[in-house]
Amino acid sequence: MKVVEFLIDEEENFIMDVVSIVRNPAIEKNFQVFSDDMEKLHFSNDEYFTIGPALIPDKKIKRLDKNGNLYYGFFSKETIKNMVQVFYKRKFNNMFNIEHGEGTEYGEEIIKDLYVSESWIVEEENDKANKKYNLGVPVGSWIIKLHFDANEKTKELYDKYIKTGILKGFSIEAYLKEKQKYAKIEINKDTIQDYIKEKFESFTDYPEYIKEAAKRGIELNLEVNNKCGTQVGKVRAQQLANGEPISFETIKRMYSYLSRAMTYYDENDEKVCGTISVLLWGGPKALEWSKNKIEEIENDFIQEFVVEPTPSENEEEFISRCMSEENTSFPDEEQRYAVCKSKWDNR
Repeated sequence: MKVVEFLIDEEENFIMDVVSIVRNPAIEKNFQVFSDDMEKLHFSNDEYFTIGPALIPDKKIKRLDKNGNLYYGFFSKETIKNMVQVFYKRKFNNMFNIEHGEGTEYGEEIIKDLYVSESWIVEEENDKANKKYNLGVPVGSWIIKLHFDANEKTKELYDKYIKTGILKGFSIEAYLKEKQKYAKIEINKDTIQDYIKEKFESFTDYPEYIKEAAKRGIELNLEVNNKCGTQVGKVRAQQLANGEPISFETIKRMYSYLSRAMTYYDENDEKVCGTISVLLWGGPKALEWSKNKIEEIENDFIQEFVVEPTPSENEEEFISRCMSEENTSFPDEEQRYAVCKSKWDNR
């Protein structure tokens, strides 16, 4: 898979436009909105401020090219340092909006009375970003402390979106160059989750027996004054009974819950909460279905992104297949051959 390094272009009039506070920090727009890194914000009840990373070095960030193909990019420590200098040189320390101007009552408004009171680049592991604020970021990360002036509008924004955790991080809007790098993508939990979120946003193909079990669970629960199951379980039952889309995260929670709850399931006693609660989550058969679905999705990821030699292939056969399948990730033929040859040699 293609991996690029993000670089700033000193010749552009606007290298960085605005910092946005967002629900799901990620690459948002074609002109490069970042980041996938900012999952934590610190807030204080004594004064209105947030603290979080704006950029993290060498962190793989998911992007889509103009053809909809997935690739990854990253910032080096040096580029982050240069971007911080640009941030202050261009006086962007009070240029903030919400969700990149989309999806909230604030629209594209630059929110007044928000300003950076402090920012720094982490220079050691026991930096206050980690020691005091527990952000867990590496050396080279850029940290922003954003203050909200004490007035009615900013307090409302803070209480509604920041303190409640609806808005989760910073996202940088910037115009950047991309320099392709060869890097073997690390197949880990985060990478798989990115792929699944992009390609499998929701599922509606769960079996009828799951829907029927949920309906039965709802009926039985009403007979005992709705006393069984948590609120989450009751909501989940309504989703399943109605055939509504469920996410991959929901499927994982289904498997996790049923793996524990089956201990309390008694098919001969439909009055006990252990039985009703299992039915609310799709019933006993949903355990095996959810397990198989998780494996199916993760295997799809491996098959799509990992081009590796098979036991039946010789070197010539694998190189030929690899050169074809890695064409999008490595357009340069010489580089693509080097990648494929390396895979064969390191098999």
